[in-house]
Amino acid sequence: MKDLAFLALLLSLCYSTSSACDPQSNNQPQCNQINLNIPIRNFWDPTVYWLCKSSQSIAELIKCPDSLLFDPVKRECVPNKKWIWLKPCSATTCDPESNNEPICDGTNLNKPIRNFWDPTAYWMCSQANAAADLVKCPIDHMFDSEKQLCIPSSMWTWSEPCPNKM
Repeated sequence: MKDLAFLALLLSLCYSTSSACDPQSNNQPQCNQINLNIPIRNFWDPTVYWLCKSSQSIAELIKCPDSLLFDPVKRECVPNKKWIWLKPCSATTCDPESNNEPICDGTNLNKPIRNFWDPTAYWMCSQANAAADLVKCPIDHMFDSEKQLCIPSSMWTWSEPCPNKM
């Protein structure tokens, strides 16, 4: 039984290590159902991005049109004058116009993540390469992103979705 528990621990460590973000890599994704047709940043070259067209395929490198660079927050090519460099694997890829639903990649498992559109709920990744779950706070509670938990509505105050972007 101890051998089985050790093997499970070893496999989970190997999986979490392989699914973690590597800033030294080009960030080419393993295609699956979750990242289909979602543009993904190439860490080495902002003029291109990765795109999975099928869950069984290898991610394709797509070139942005001339004078455009890939914005990992908007997940689209933008004019180079509007492009801002972000550190690879940075948690600062924040789009205040989105609902902030995360891509569950193994680095954000079991961590509550703010839903920008609904303060009475938050996102939770319970499994890598699966869709995030929308978790509702109890009645009369709202999600506090600083405390990372639901608090009574009377104690909750609104905060900027992307404070370092404003």
